[in-house]
Amino acid sequence: RQTLSAIRESGTPIHEIALRPFDHTIVSQLIADALQVTPERAAPLAVLVHQKTGGNPYFVNEFLKSLHHESLLSFDPVEREWNWDLGEIQKRGITDNVVTLMAEKIQRLPQQTQKAVQLASCIGNTFDLFTLSLVYGHTQARSATDLWPAIEQGLLLPVGDAYKFVHGAGPESATMTVVPPTHYTDVSYKFAHDRVRQSAYSLIPENQRSGFHLEIGKT
Repeated sequence: RQTLSAIRESGTPIHEIALRPFDHTIVSQLIADALQVTPERAAPLAVLVHQKTGGNPYFVNEFLKSLHHESLLSFDPVEREWNWDLGEIQKRGITDNVVTLMAEKIQRLPQQTQKAVQLASCIGNTFDLFTLSLVYGHTQARSATDLWPAIEQGLLLPVGDAYKFVHGAGPESATMTVVPPTHYTDVSYKFAHDRVRQSAYSLIPENQRSGFHLEIGKT
């Protein structure tokens, strides 16, 4: 918003496109296309998904992933089709609280990744590897390695291409890549959604948050 305000004040024309949540019809079409089923078969599931997510595209995707992780949405390799039991999904009571849903996904990450992501949530929606490593107490290469599972799960996104200098071909090569430290200061990441950051922050015990913020403030 601050950036947009500065652009407006400079006299540069701005054209805004409002991205509204998907309606039920769009969610039904998305599910039908993703699962390769007819819109008629997808419709009942689409109603439930729309109710749980409010039609937010990001959360629709994450909710479907959650159903798959819980084996409530599975692929039959013999019949070569996707199956689900709507009654079982409703019985299991998958949360419609987005923060809780994302927190559960974060908790499935390795312990060291959870810690790194939680610390990153104290820094901001966008954070740099240099600052995180200072607070995390590990080298920048180790910090990058620990963040990698969160990137693979789509919870974090690298900003620009500088992260490749640290990660190399992936997490296994991160600790082996020899790069001058000056490159690391350019490595930044951002949370895929502000609710992801909120979820990560919610996992930090309240009695530890002030200490983390203090350490970040000292860097």
